[in-house]
Amino acid sequence: MNPVVRRALRVGAVAFGLGTVGIGAGASAAAWFRNTSDRVGAGRAVLEREVAELTALRDLEARSDSLRRQVVALAPQLLPGTTEAEAQAELLASIESGSSAVGATIELTEPRPDSVASGRLRRVQAQTTIVANFAAIVELITRLEWGARLMLVRRVRIEAQSAGPQGESLRAELTVEGWFLADERAAIQ
Repeated sequence: MNPVVRRALRVGAVAFGLGTVGIGAGASAAAWFRNTSDRVGAGRAVLEREVAELTALRDLEARSDSLRRQVVALAPQLLPGTTEAEAQAELLASIESGSSAVGATIELTEPRPDSVASGRLRRVQAQTTIVANFAAIVELITRLEWGARLMLVRRVRIEAQSAGPQGESLRAELTVEGWFLADERAAIQ
């Protein structure tokens, strides 16, 4: 074999080998690039999702702060006391003082069990039976619902009594509810 041909064959073999290695390396590089690009895209999607969740969390915190301020502003209207017994006693005292102010006679007042709660905000109920005329019953309901404390007359049942020398006499059963803020330990239970 001629040295020129031999040299040409060597150069051709080296060129073929380099081409084969280059094509394999190029294919590997392209696959690596695609894989890396997919991972970067997935990472961007996760990052965008996390940023959206953090933004929503900030909005939720702002709403929570606003709600907390509203509850604190409402606190003076709630029944005093941090336990159910204290709030129940205050509710019964409010019913009694309102009844005596309108000239109604209380026949029976008793607390009722209640389990409505939202965090520290709790509800207490009482049922009372009074004897009075219609105007006094309406005045008592108005005093309870529009007074300084946040109370609601949930149920009213009126029965006719006998008409006496002082005019009509009605027996009314009222279910009254009020709200109070329990202390932290009670809110956990």
